Amino acid sequence: MTAAQLEAALIEQGIFPEFTTGNILMLMTGMGNRKQDYEKLLSALIKINHGDRPRGCFCTQGDTPLAKVPPLKRQMQLFDLPKSRIRVPLEEAAGLICASPISPYPPGIPLVCPGEKIDADTIAYIKALRDEGKDVIGVNEKGEVTVGQPYL
Repeated sequence: MTAAQLEAALIEQGIFPEFTTGNILMLMTGMGNRKQDYEKLLSALIKINHGDRPRGCFCTQGDTPLAKVPPLKRQMQLFDLPKSRIRVPLEEAAGLICASPISPYPPGIPLVCPGEKIDADTIAYIKALRDEGKDVIGVNEKGEVTVGQPYL
């Protein structure tokens, strides 16, 4: 299905995408959205897909692959951006200052930004995403992240 076909099918169900071009369809959400808005979208996508749950869908909890990934709640304190940087295994990054964004993809929005201290909950969340086969930009193939070199 092309993005234009999906857009038309969503519009038929009262869902209006923000942007469509080529094979890209973008839907925006914000703080005004409610749980039922997401349920309506998921229901529409399942209906468009002839009743089959979309492949790779992790929109709801329950029978989906990411159901065992705990939600991450955090408020990060910002620190000065590190001048000197090193790569360390993700498991060893707790307490260190992030020097390069770490972004689960999709959606590609940074989970940890440069200047934030990486904590154990965030590491567990990133590991759970990676264990489920999700891409996390900022974690290399060796499982390393870029952090500020600790002062000795």
